[in-house]
Amino acid sequence: ADILQLRDTIAMEGRTYTVQTDGGFLIKPHPAVAMLADADRRFKSYLVEFGLTPAARTKVNTHDGNKEEDPLSQFFG
Repeated sequence: ADILQLRDTIAMEGRTYTVQTDGGFLIKPHPAVAMLADADRRFKSYLVEFGLTPAARTKVNTHDGNKEEDPLSQFFG
């Protein structure tokens, strides 16, 4: 939910904003950009933690001697 809301905010307000100073104008990054990067980083870490990336699935060790086909392989390759 955070990611979608932040994307909408950035789409409406832009990635930067302008501030007037004594020396002229400064272009600063919108705070939502950093917040989106943080939310995206957390989301990707959850994907890895729960084995929802191809790399994470290859690291899962099973104690079962029978090799079963990964049911998600048809979706993730």
